Amino acid sequence: MFTAQGDRGFVHSPSEAISTGLLHHATSNEQDLKEEWGYIMATVKDSTKASASNAKSISSTSSGFRIQLFTNQVFEARRSDKIPVNLKELERCLDCDRQSVSPDDEDALENLIELDQAVNEATLRHSVMQAVRKRIRVREPTGERLVYSNVYDQSFARLPKDVGFNNGLSAPQPDLASGFRWEAFKFNNVLAGIPGVIPHSDMNGISLPHLFGEFKRPGGDRVEGIAQAAYDGAYGVWARTQVLKEMQVCEVECAAHVFSFFTDGSFYAIYAHFQEGKKYYQYALVDQESLKQSPDSFRVMYQRLRNLQEMAYAEADALRLQIAKWQDQQPGAGLSTDNADARRVEHGNERARDQLLSPAASTSRSLSLQESVTGEPPKKRSRQ
Repeated sequence: MFTAQGDRGFVHSPSEAISTGLLHHATSNEQDLKEEWGYIMATVKDSTKASASNAKSISSTSSGFRIQLFTNQVFEARRSDKIPVNLKELERCLDCDRQSVSPDDEDALENLIELDQAVNEATLRHSVMQAVRKRIRVREPTGERLVYSNVYDQSFARLPKDVGFNNGLSAPQPDLASGFRWEAFKFNNVLAGIPGVIPHSDMNGISLPHLFGEFKRPGGDRVEGIAQAAYDGAYGVWARTQVLKEMQVCEVECAAHVFSFFTDGSFYAIYAHFQEGKKYYQYALVDQESLKQSPDSFRVMYQRLRNLQEMAYAEADALRLQIAKWQDQQPGAGLSTDNADARRVEHGNERARDQLLSPAASTSRSLSLQESVTGEPPKKRSRQ
């Protein structure tokens, strides 16, 4: 079923989508990019206005947040007995050796002291990301640079209300989200019209993030931070699933492709997120490991968080390439905008469906992860 959403509600045919001007293909020209963003923001319904419910949403910092999260079948790691089917691969990639030089004893101890003495969340977040951030540069074979970046404290306010995992809750607002900027996906009018795929109103924001981070000041509410990470991860899984459903791609159930981490400066935890039916699970890959005042404890966290960033990038990039392949198979792909619009009307949506990959052939790539990023097979880290 065609699922683009315009200012008059859902539209159900390519001709309706084209007549509303829902989307034209992205281009590297900055002026064209701004115009295209205007098309999206003008026609994709703003969920903050579209909700028929006047009930007050529960904030992720309020006392009822975790109860509502559980009611929505988003299960925190401590309440989950499910294990991702690709767990061994995740653990292997998370703990593999890195080619880059780890911090020496002096740098590691200085970082630990800085984390321990952070006066608020913003200071802690800055200290952690300054120490462990992995800058990822992406270029297409054509030479085009794609923006993959971190976004801090951005509300996903255009996420539709009450889609299941977020029933009765305020929009997710991760302390950190990592992903491609929206135009890197070159969404066609069908995918761009899926509510929540572009979850914000900032043209410099990201779409389909696969990594989230939550921070609490030293002594802050750990339980709340971990629950917020579960909510962030559920959004990442949900958004990914909406796109795959539109492309008629069947993923392996309970395989984790979305990640999060939490720290309060004295310990850290790393999570994988996955879905089974309408249930969303958070699984602890690293369960509240202490940051002792020793260089080794910081170096292990440094290595894992750097690896985690590469794992999330590999998943996001695999999805981006999968989207590009699917869109290239649609009628009118590769034509100029004017001709492509006419062809989409002529061929109709059903013919596009006939050209989709079979579910078996198009099952989303499982993690090749470290090989995808470095080009070399990972090595198991020797523990001290």
